[in-house]
Amino acid sequence: MSTGDFKIQDGKILLLRLGPMNGQVQTHRDKFVAPCRRGMWAFPYPFHEAFFYAHQWKKYIPKKFRLPKYPDRDEEDYEAKVNVYLDAKDAIDWDEYEIKLKEIKKRHQPKRFWYGGGFYSYIKPHVNEFDREWYWYESPRDYIAVAKKEIICDYKNKITYSNDHMQIFIPC
Repeated sequence: MSTGDFKIQDGKILLLRLGPMNGQVQTHRDKFVAPCRRGMWAFPYPFHEAFFYAHQWKKYIPKKFRLPKYPDRDEEDYEAKVNVYLDAKDAIDWDEYEIKLKEIKKRHQPKRFWYGGGFYSYIKPHVNEFDREWYWYESPRDYIAVAKKEIICDYKNKITYSNDHMQIFIPC
């Protein structure tokens, strides 16, 4: 059964994820901090944003295409480290890199899976406002009812809609 653009079957929602299919310890600490220490990120199918899972492809890139970390301005020998970075960047055959990346993307596609439990979402229940806070949904049906209204509201008000708004976090 399709609920708008969302796919739901037997009370489960079809999700999309690239990476391990089990809960991972969340180590990154930036503006997209997970609501709990262990879990996994996913997107409701067909809403997804490759920017959020592209780092999974990078781990398969051959070493000859990997750049050194770009130095911070306050690091000692900043200019020398920038030159090392730029020399490494100039040495890469970017056409070959694009071919390799295309092969990697073809081999490592996002996986689709059905999920029927609770999860966190950025979408506020009963309020059409996006604020980067996490909200708990007991079931996919509860989430879809709110998310569909959010999409319609954004469309009617001509607000640019972004797929990253749909990102969810499943605690494990």
